Formats: sequence, structure tokens, C-alpha cells
Amino acid sequence: AWGPIRGAQGTGMIRAISADIANSMLTAHYLGSVRRARVLMAFTDGEAVAVYGWPTRGNIRHGLPATELMRLWSPDEYSGTLSQFLAATLKELRRYHPGIGLVVAYADPEAGHHGGIYRASNWLYTGHASQGGPQAMIINGERVHARTVNHRYGHANRRKLEAELGVTVTPIKRVPKHTYYYPLCRQARKILREIK
Repeated sequence: AWGPIRGAQGTGMIRAISADIANSMLTAHYLGSVRRARVLMAFTDGEAVAVYGWPTRGNIRHGLPATELMRLWSPDEYSGTLSQFLAATLKELRRYHPGIGLVVAYADPEAGHHGGIYRASNWLYTGHASQGGPQAMIINGERVHARTVNHRYGHANRRKLEAELGVTVTPIKRVPKHTYYYPLCRQARKILREIK
């Protein structure tokens, strides 16, 4: 159930919104929408939007139930302060889901993001995320994001693609993302102090 409108100091009113409404607001985000099944909660103040969802590698981090800040976006002419909006959404997330102990967020250097908003909001920087597979592939001279390759062909295995398509496929190495954690409970704060 999506929650009632609540006040958020400094950002006007924030409210919980559906995944569909959040995705309609994310058309200008460089990653676009979030799969509805992955959305835990989404919030807006009428301009900015924050989407929290289940982490891609399970929802346990350091022994704590976790969620991921999957999208945080505001228009260039945003009238509020994004760090205050983010703080208000974290407060609401804690209220709706008191069992979650930790929030994970990533900043993508390839998109020019380094996590300044997280640092300004007292998140803990924990280094680079594990690299994983390729970021993209060059297929027939076209650069195709790895997710799109998976969607088009059902997999992103370079050798299988070359055999199936009869062309050379060149993987483009993934640039590791910066990882940030935000504790939502006392136990999480204690664990994060120990891994600092």
C-alpha cells in the first residue's frame, strides 16, 4: 500500500507513489525506468523522485536486511534541496519498512556521477562495486548496452553471440561504480563503524 502525504522539512510535501508514477517521472534519468517487480517504495515531492528496490544480489548486506536506492532524480530547475529530499525519503522508508537495516546506493562514474549527494548526506563510501560482466558490446559496429544485448538475444555470452550472428563481438569493460551505505538502525551503524 502506498502511504499518505507527509510533511518533509525543507522539501515541501513528500508522498509515496506507485512504481508506474515513479517511472513516468524518470523519463529523463539516464537509466530510465525500474522494473515494477523490483520496486519496494517510491517517493516524490512533486518534482524529485526516489525509488527504493530490492538489491540485485539479494536483500542481505553484512547480515542486515537491505534495500537499494535505485533511482534519485530531480529536474535541473529543482526548487528544493536534493539532500533534504533524500533525508525525508529515508525517514519515510524507515517508517514503512522498520525491518530494513541498510540502504545501498551506487554512483556511476561513466555517467559523471561520483556520489556527491551521498557524501553530503553522510552516507558511508565503501569503495568500488565488483565489476561483473561487460558494460556493453560492439555488435556490427553498434555499441549496445549489456542489458539490451540480454534483452535482444537472451544472453550476453560473446562467443555464443559470435557463433549465432556470424560477426565479431567486442566487449566493453565495465567501469566499477562507487558504493555507498546508509544505516537505518543502530546495529547497521555499529557494523558500518567497524568496516570503515
